[in-house]
Amino acid sequence: MKKILIVSAFLLLQACVVPVTIGNTIESSEKNDRKRNDNSPEVVSPEIYNVVGDYDDFIVMMVVFEPGKSDKMHYHGNLLYYVIEGGLMQITLPDGTVNVRELETGFLAQQDAGTEHMVKNIGSNTVSVIAIEEK
Repeated sequence: MKKILIVSAFLLLQACVVPVTIGNTIESSEKNDRKRNDNSPEVVSPEIYNVVGDYDDFIVMMVVFEPGKSDKMHYHGNLLYYVIEGGLMQITLPDGTVNVRELETGFLAQQDAGTEHMVKNIGSNTVSVIAIEEK
């Protein structure tokens, strides 16, 4: 049942972001492709941030943090994310400030572009998130 719910949530989110115009594909057109920054999450931590859709104006990533795993310092543009499987996360800012936050399963949020940070799963279960980020 859990797998069905996860797949359904992913398909629903994918359906919301798939271009409506017939003939568009997941791949960005070369003339409109925007280069991602060197500190974009999928660039610095591809083992955590798996790109599942790359469009002209946004990128869709499946984000998976195994217990104890951390990404590298990175920056997000404007972001919409959905927590498929939540857990306890530690967020570290460049100045060394550390915050701990419980991401709840089913949480959906919009976040404006913000400060560089890195994230670590300090819980005992795998945390999975779908992130849709503006380029």
